Amino acid sequence: MPLLYNKKMNVPSQHTKCNFVHLLVVVCLLVLYGCKDDSTLKTCYINGHITGLDGSSVRLVEISNHGDIITLDTQHVENGSFNLKALVHKPHPVKIILDEKYLYPIFLEPGDQNFHADFSSLSAIPTQLHFESSALNIAYTKWLQAIDSLEHAFDTTKQEYYLDKMVNLFIKDSVLIKVLSDSLNQIQKGYNTQYRVFQKNYIEAHSSSAIAPYILSNHILSIPLNDINITEMETLLDTIDPMLHDDHYYKISEQFMAMKKRLTKNAIAPDFSLKTLDDRRLSLADYRSKYIYLNFWAPWNGPSTKAFTVLKDIYNKYNSKGFEIISICDTPDEFLWKESLQEHNIHWPQTIIEGKNNEDAVVTEIYHIEQLPTGFLIDPEGKILEPNISPNNLEAVLKTYININNPYK
Repeated sequence: MPLLYNKKMNVPSQHTKCNFVHLLVVVCLLVLYGCKDDSTLKTCYINGHITGLDGSSVRLVEISNHGDIITLDTQHVENGSFNLKALVHKPHPVKIILDEKYLYPIFLEPGDQNFHADFSSLSAIPTQLHFESSALNIAYTKWLQAIDSLEHAFDTTKQEYYLDKMVNLFIKDSVLIKVLSDSLNQIQKGYNTQYRVFQKNYIEAHSSSAIAPYILSNHILSIPLNDINITEMETLLDTIDPMLHDDHYYKISEQFMAMKKRLTKNAIAPDFSLKTLDDRRLSLADYRSKYIYLNFWAPWNGPSTKAFTVLKDIYNKYNSKGFEIISICDTPDEFLWKESLQEHNIHWPQTIIEGKNNEDAVVTEIYHIEQLPTGFLIDPEGKILEPNISPNNLEAVLKTYININNPYK
């Protein structure tokens, strides 16, 4: 199915291509175009032939780096047709929103682009637009169709899992539920691996296409820090045709690579200075000679506060053996922060990121925090031992470095 547009959130809602959501927050094409000479801009004409949506609105949009939808042109379907136009410097991805419900990614490029779609049956909403011209969009549509097929198989497996889970919940078979949960996790990992291999193979086979840098930026960002192979990713960057090295998404890919390299295993953990409970400033460098777990959390985030139970147990076992936790609270509400700490009776060092517009807020960007709770395990020399590790997985890794019965293993 197509991506659906969520008016309330003012951003496209997630459909299947969950990894593509990450890209929505890094697109800043308006700024890019603003730097171009107007003489280099060319007109793109998009001619749509739509069945079943007469009178409906059609919008051509792009996504800002803040996730806002920016309208480039808007029309209405009349007698089954509409025409949109926009200025373009070089091919780049945008979206078409039909009837304020259905969002389709396409590539904008100079010249005429013709497509058709049939919405006459609500039970068979088109998954893609069918382009009659624009070789780039025809190729991109094939890519999306391939991804849809890959995800359809995974969705079918998930549906079977949830059906089995509901049956076992009804009969209260906790052992089978755990087995099913572990099985689904393995299936998810297998799907993620398949998806990344598919992306890699496509990039290598279409290294001269304008689609390649777009997929590459998503590919690099989608790989977790503890899974990424820097050498492999640098090799993949090098496969992109040099003619595309000034592409917006190629440059984003380079930025993602720099970020990943900064946070991978054995890299020196970036230092910071944050406010503590007693209004001092705490720096990571102050805790050299100890194993440190940076715990990113927020009082409004249920899993964050629930994880304190696990962290307390780990802290009590390993604190006397050279281990320390530094919690970093991401909230603008200092009262809520202190109230939550008091409620949960937390005693290890606490810091707070007080707002999104001051220098402290850079910490979550530097450490590329995408979910809470999570954190980084750091060794006594300040090197990252394990990036993006959750509290629930911390002890299994920590005990390979610190033995409970000895100061250091």
